[in-house]
Amino acid sequence: MPEIIPNLHPLAVHFPIALVTVSAFFHVVASVTRGKPFSGNVFILAHTLLWLSALSVLPTVFLGWQAYNSVTHDDVSHAAMLIHRNWALGTSVVLILLASWDVWLNKIDAPPVWWFVVAVTGA
Repeated sequence: MPEIIPNLHPLAVHFPIALVTVSAFFHVVASVTRGKPFSGNVFILAHTLLWLSALSVLPTVFLGWQAYNSVTHDDVSHAAMLIHRNWALGTSVVLILLASWDVWLNKIDAPPVWWFVVAVTGA
């Protein structure tokens, strides 16, 4: 019987990675340009991209779980998949916590504090 749902995890995984990377870039730019006339727009970009990254990680994790349970693999591949799963879940939790903290405590055009910029850059 043909597979109805293809393995979409490799496609989806690029969205949270790209979005959090660009968000980290704009968080750094927002910190450097604090007080400039255009800095409010940079703050908005940094916050919005972080939130979109956290939202995009949810279907990515689901699709990763689906792939983990449906892709045939040997013992060596299984060990690699376990390491990948553990790192991915930990990183996803950190990303969701950072975005939740940002939504809860910051206004959309608020400048990020230095420790938050470091945390987003490290995610």
